[in-house]
Amino acid sequence: MKVKIRKEQIKDFYDISEVNYKAFLKEFQSNYVSENGMIDCARRLKEFDGDFSLVAEIDGIVVGHILLIPFNITINGKVKKAVSLGPVSVIPKLQGKKIGQALIEKSHQLAKEKGYDLSFLFGHDTYYPRFGYIPHTIGESFALVEVKDNEPTTLKEKLIIEEDIPFIHDLYMKWFENVDLTVLYDPSLMSYVSHSPSVEAFTLLKEGNRIGYVRYKKNEENNPLLCLAKDQESFDEILIYLKDKSKKETIKLPIHHDSLGYQLLSNYQHEYKNSTFSAGMVLNLSNDKCVEDYIENAKSSKKTGLMIYPTSLDIVY
Repeated sequence: MKVKIRKEQIKDFYDISEVNYKAFLKEFQSNYVSENGMIDCARRLKEFDGDFSLVAEIDGIVVGHILLIPFNITINGKVKKAVSLGPVSVIPKLQGKKIGQALIEKSHQLAKEKGYDLSFLFGHDTYYPRFGYIPHTIGESFALVEVKDNEPTTLKEKLIIEEDIPFIHDLYMKWFENVDLTVLYDPSLMSYVSHSPSVEAFTLLKEGNRIGYVRYKKNEENNPLLCLAKDQESFDEILIYLKDKSKKETIKLPIHHDSLGYQLLSNYQHEYKNSTFSAGMVLNLSNDKCVEDYIENAKSSKKTGLMIYPTSLDIVY
């Protein structure tokens, strides 16, 4: 059985969708396999690199696929080139034949050749460590914030336009500049406007002036995917807004203890949690000391940075 690994072509898009559907059908038990949505969305990313979408072919038939999604991230204030590995898929009847292994090894080789510093993923901790991935190096960081009775908010939602981006992106950079690991968004419109019919994203206005940004899944306004505020007063108003929208007094904020947002929690009763997942893994592709220091600290402390994917991947919800 001779396996050929090559870069995807437009004509492969259907076959790639079918391979992912077959590979993940058992896991999802649904007609909706989010990996296909992720692949389609990734192709629209400004950073997308078609060299990182590879197919495995046997006798001209596509039987496997892998995708690396490029990101710029910051580690302790330094910008690093990263890729997110996945999805990796092989049709069920050929799983266990080392086709996935070949795809992963080839993708790592390409990432190293292109000067990427690290790869990260969420996956099976019994499989990916054989490729050098270190479990418990990525996880979640959030605060459960109690928002008590207050006057209803007067904030107005505004659909995001290009003129809003300098304000929103400046907030994002200030909000997360001291976090040890975070995604560095591109300062462009499509980084902050959601593509998903299940997700809302707004600039928030008070008396006609911008004071913040929110992004949340519909009917889950108390669990925003991203929430940014320009100051304490704005933060207070936005929490009331989220409470009013969700009709729930507990708001789960994606926040990190080294972020600006955490400093604004001092007036609130809250429970903060920061922990790594065994499924959250990082691989140091370039033997970079900054990456290695982060990995060692995450392993020893079981504490993580805060990785919030850009809106381009919202369609997976």
